[in-house]
Amino acid sequence: MRVARARELVDRGRKAAVVARVLQISRQAIYRTPKPRRPPQRRPPSGPVEEAIVETAKENPTDGYRMVWALVRRKLGIAVNRKRVLRVMREQKLIQRRRREPRRRRPGFFRVTRPDQLWHLDMERHEAPSNRWAGILLSEPVA
Repeated sequence: MRVARARELVDRGRKAAVVARVLQISRQAIYRTPKPRRPPQRRPPSGPVEEAIVETAKENPTDGYRMVWALVRRKLGIAVNRKRVLRVMREQKLIQRRRREPRRRRPGFFRVTRPDQLWHLDMERHEAPSNRWAGILLSEPVA
């Protein structure tokens, strides 16, 4: 938005350096003509390694790129780069979506909805006469 406004002001005869300083943008942004980005093109797999990657990924659609990497290495009997497997699977739209980790609860946050659901443990140290100690676990319901 600011870049479009800056270009208008420069077209009216204002100095680009002054406009860029006032609007806090770089002068490069005023002069540069943006090129529309093309979506990545899906190219056919080239070579036996990429064909094996695609074939293995299609045979095991629930596996991620690491498992496909291991299966391709075992199938071909040669070293295959893990990043290559990931790139080929991305290009062919074979990559699996990652499962979101569930949010971790903070320690100490408990929602008690019924009796005997939350218990508290405590340990006491008792000295014995022969330089030994004994631990006693005490447990009691909190709510």
